[in-house]
This record gives sequence, C-alpha cells and structure tokens, in this order.
Amino acid sequence: MTSIEYAAFWHCPNLKTVYCYATKLPETSENAFGSYNDNQHFYINYATLYVPASVINEYKATAPWSWFGTILPIEDATTQIDATSSNNCNIITNGNDIIVKSDADGEKVSIYTISGQLIGATAIRNGSAVINTNLKPGSVAIVKIKQNTYKIRLD
Repeated sequence: MTSIEYAAFWHCPNLKTVYCYATKLPETSENAFGSYNDNQHFYINYATLYVPASVINEYKATAPWSWFGTILPIEDATTQIDATSSNNCNIITNGNDIIVKSDADGEKVSIYTISGQLIGATAIRNGSAVINTNLKPGSVAIVKIKQNTYKIRLD
C-alpha cells in the first residue's frame, strides 16, 4: 500500500484494528479516517494500529496515524497462532509453495508470515493441499491446521 485516499474510512465506527505493513508511511489524507470538522477522528481514538516496529515512531508522530488510540509494533500483535506443535502430517516446501500431505481431508490449512499476516488458505483435498506463498527462499512461514501449528522454512 502506498496511499490511502480522502475519506477511505469515513464513518467507520466499527473500525477496531488496522494492520499497516508499510515501512514507508503511505501518502494519507488527514481525512482518510474522518476529519476534525465532524469529529470522525473520534472513532480511531479507540482503534489499534499495528505497524512495523522499525517505523512505529514515524506513525506515532504523523496524522492521521497518530490519532489511533493505540499503536503497537506488528511483532507484538496477536496472530491467533498457537505455539508450534507436531502432528501426523507431512509439510514440505517446493520453491515458494507449501505442500501439506495429510489424511485429514476437508481440514482448513492457513499459511501466515512470521509476523502473523495471513498469506494463503485452502482445504486438504485427496490427501494434500498446496499453497503458493510468494515468499523468498529462506523465509519462515507458519502453517496452521486445526489447532496445530508448524513453523517451516522455505527452501
């Protein structure tokens, strides 16, 4: 993301959490989340913004980002991924594909970056599931199947 247009999140009282992975602050209208004139900025005073730790101070110092009630580094974000565990399935990599082999047909497989961003999901069909991650070799991904999680390094 490189920019957020004027009024993109105008009148969004249910906005609670925003993840912005940009290490260069996106060009953003001060009215992207509302304006001082109509007190729409009030909504984001109660929302949480997650940003890369390396630029958190820039977000905290720049409107409208600074209007968020809480600004936290992505590394501290809740990812909804349990600690790594093991189970009866085989997970391999082939380039930037993650291949899950298991007899748990129908089970959902989700792939996350190490910082918790969902990058792909599918279900196991006929004993396997393949998800292209677009991650570079050497990257680490988290594979979640049911309540089980696995950390895997792409070749």
